[in-house]
Amino acid sequence: MDDKQDVRMGPFIWKRCENDVYAKFRSRTVDAYVTKVMRPGIAALDKQIDDYARSGEIWAPFAKGDLEALRTETFKIFALALQSLWERQLRDYIVGCARTLKLAPSVSKMALSPQKDRVEKAFLEARGIGLHHFPSYGTLNILHLIGNICRHGNGISVSMLHGLRPDLWPDTEYHPVDLKPYPHVPTADSLRIDPELLDEFAAAIDQFWFDLETIYYQTLSHQGGTVAAELEKRRSEGAWMPPIQNSAGAP
Repeated sequence: MDDKQDVRMGPFIWKRCENDVYAKFRSRTVDAYVTKVMRPGIAALDKQIDDYARSGEIWAPFAKGDLEALRTETFKIFALALQSLWERQLRDYIVGCARTLKLAPSVSKMALSPQKDRVEKAFLEARGIGLHHFPSYGTLNILHLIGNICRHGNGISVSMLHGLRPDLWPDTEYHPVDLKPYPHVPTADSLRIDPELLDEFAAAIDQFWFDLETIYYQTLSHQGGTVAAELEKRRSEGAWMPPIQNSAGAP
């Protein structure tokens, strides 16, 4: 999915914060979940489904069907876990910045709000740039909507997600009794997530923290050395480099 955002904007002020230093560790946490939990879990389910498909036992097709249904729900659970992990990371980051930079208590309060728009406002006030400017925002917004659907079922998030990603619902559904096709109606239950989309979500979270770290490096570029070299490497590889004005802050 093309999640590039319009990043035309004037320079913004980025006050350095000790939380910026730990951005890469947040990416590593997500990678650990993907490589140690998510992918092995999917692989185990796929192997068992394949074993049932090869089995000659009379009960095997029924067991295979049950496991395929479990696989579908497991993908939703993994998506919800990624969304919860990302949400907690973002909230913790904003609260940490607000504390270090001695911002008004309202910033931390907004960061902990259950409302997405208030969390985004807290990020803007803490860092001087809107989350929507980050190239990963589009994908992370999809992840947010899926998280809402997994938690709350049918609601406005279903229609919003269907408007953005109609491909996440099957073109045709079949009646469970007579198996006749009928036009699909997007619902929480009929939402379909695949491993490729889960990888896309994990990559978007990683990209966000990479881009945030890049902004931090930009504030340190005058120091030269390894930071300047890393920044030049990222620039040559096409990394996102929004226009910023350096400002005093935590080292």
